[in-house]
Amino acid sequence: MRMLLRGMLSLVALLALLLAGPVWILASNQVVTNAHWSSLDRSSAGIAPDPAENSEAVVQVYSARAYNWRGAFGEHIWIATKAENADSYRLHQVLSWRRPTVVSSIDTPDRAWFGNPPHC
Repeated sequence: MRMLLRGMLSLVALLALLLAGPVWILASNQVVTNAHWSSLDRSSAGIAPDPAENSEAVVQVYSARAYNWRGAFGEHIWIATKAENADSYRLHQVLSWRRPTVVSSIDTPDRAWFGNPPHC
């Protein structure tokens, strides 16, 4: 009985330790949880080279905190590619938690992910 109790206390302590980081991120308002996704910033961070000024091929990997409470636990990651002499970037990213789908589309490569600035 004592071993079972000790094991359960160890499990509770481990769980508390694992959740301490996400709880701190939520408590310190590092993640926006009180705004609708459509009202959040999606502007460019100015990290990607301008295709009009750079003819070279470009491959960049970006990440930003995930939207809403998910941002306390992880980041959204996407890859931006530009072919040589291309006038736009193509983004490749996995969307949806329920049925993960790889989506490739022409878009701004370095824009904020629903209020969270990207890092390259």
